[in-house]
Amino acid sequence: MSTYDGPGQPLGFLQLCADRRFHRQVMTAFERHGGLAEAHGPAAPMSYWIEATPGGALALGDMTVSCRHALSKGARVMGLAVHGDDCGGYGRWSTTDLEAALLGTMERRASMPAYAGATHLGFMATEQALRVYRVNGRKAELECWYAIGDAACAERRTSGEPLD
Repeated sequence: MSTYDGPGQPLGFLQLCADRRFHRQVMTAFERHGGLAEAHGPAAPMSYWIEATPGGALALGDMTVSCRHALSKGARVMGLAVHGDDCGGYGRWSTTDLEAALLGTMERRASMPAYAGATHLGFMATEQALRVYRVNGRKAELECWYAIGDAACAERRTSGEPLD
């Protein structure tokens, strides 16, 4: 256990795209919706592991070396992120197709024994908005969304259309 992990405090693992445009907002939303910001305060960025590659979570396997390491260290808040608007890993895929693949990946992983009891969050970013999903039971559901200009994820929105 390291100096930033207290007994019973949540730890997380976030897979995201290597595209720098959406990192900070995805990470801020992950910290907030995963309970890491509340539990760890200013140390929240040190309370989780990340793995980034072009294509984000869709390009990474269900159980990578990084993921296994984070799970072995107690990570129970799992985040998967992808983005539309010219994804380097899936450039020919539409935002709709990427979002559907994200939701399917979230639901599949939530059903895997290795992830039993974990919280599963998903983040779909575009140049307009960041959608936040959570697996409830076996289904990924929209929890809220933020305007992309809201880098601090200060204005949580639950109505209106975030991507159109």
